[in-house]
Amino acid sequence: AAFDFGHVFSLRDKLDNSAREGARLAAALPLLGEVSGSTPSGNTTAVAQSVFSYLQQAKVVQGCTLNGGASSGTFAWTFTATGCPDNLSIAVERNYQVTVNGNNTSMSRVTVSYPAHFLFFHRVIGLLTPGANYPSTFVLTPQAVMQNP
Repeated sequence: AAFDFGHVFSLRDKLDNSAREGARLAAALPLLGEVSGSTPSGNTTAVAQSVFSYLQQAKVVQGCTLNGGASSGTFAWTFTATGCPDNLSIAVERNYQVTVNGNNTSMSRVTVSYPAHFLFFHRVIGLLTPGANYPSTFVLTPQAVMQNP
């Protein structure tokens, strides 16, 4: 169980850091060229690529490629990786509105979704509590939000 939880916490930290790096880059890049409902701009694609590169360097994903992204809402795009053993999704929202001190503020939000796997813990639960069914796979979905300039 300690091994499984350590692995999941390590994966969560890597996903958190990748989302934070993406949000930091998104907040630094101008919103110029963003057209809601169309293909993502070069800036938005660069944000998703930075998250993907971080995860590659952290050895979370290997041997896969990031697609070009598709519109998933108002100033929001979702990128997925192909060829990975697990499903990776990166959502980039470039004009996410948050109320701060009564005023609407434009933020960038990056959400990363990736499955975590228990190798042993779900089996131990079954041994301790016969008939119990604990899933061996669940999706981690960290996100980071940073204010646009």
